Amino acid sequence: KNVQRLVKNPNWRVLKYIRYADDFLFGLIGPKKLNYQILIKSAHWLKLILGLNLTSQSFKVKDQEKGIHFLGYWIWSKDKANVKWKKGNWIIAFRLNFSIPLKLLILKFAEKGFFHVAKQTKKKRFVGRRQDKWLFLKSDREIINRFNSVINGVKNYYAGSTQQSVLSRFWFLMKKSCALTIAHRNNKKSAWWAFNKYGKELAIKDEKDNVIVCL
Repeated sequence: KNVQRLVKNPNWRVLKYIRYADDFLFGLIGPKKLNYQILIKSAHWLKLILGLNLTSQSFKVKDQEKGIHFLGYWIWSKDKANVKWKKGNWIIAFRLNFSIPLKLLILKFAEKGFFHVAKQTKKKRFVGRRQDKWLFLKSDREIINRFNSVINGVKNYYAGSTQQSVLSRFWFLMKKSCALTIAHRNNKKSAWWAFNKYGKELAIKDEKDNVIVCL
């Protein structure tokens, strides 16, 4: 709407499209009703050409300021379009924020057994828990290696986020989960046993004095 006013053209439209596997996202500058027209045509095309059904639960129409959850990121922009005339063309730019939906990420890893809800708390609060499926490993170093492989996967996936500091809570919970797993592997119950033995970074040396830490 602001772009239309700036360029003084009521018929101005911009449509961007991105797809990954069976997930797709349209970015539109134009009237809201045009969103629904595009979705209806897309649904008809998917049904006719690919035999796929696009249900009302599988799509959303959101304003850029409210943001949208797409491929594990929360994408939004609080700024209006920056429109400039350059070399005979209108250049339109948005500053998009790629945020990390921390609550959803913690819920996902709680389902995988890394966290659980703390007992005897008024508010729902997640804490680290031992990873039972790794208690069979032969050494504490192997446990740290397993946790690091998971942590590196999360780090790499969210490398494009504009708000990396949000993950500090997640890293804390993962390290606590790692410490608890190490403790229970050694028939101890407290994460502090592992921290007291290996330090707050859970640093372990091997026979060649190479150090591995929980990231």
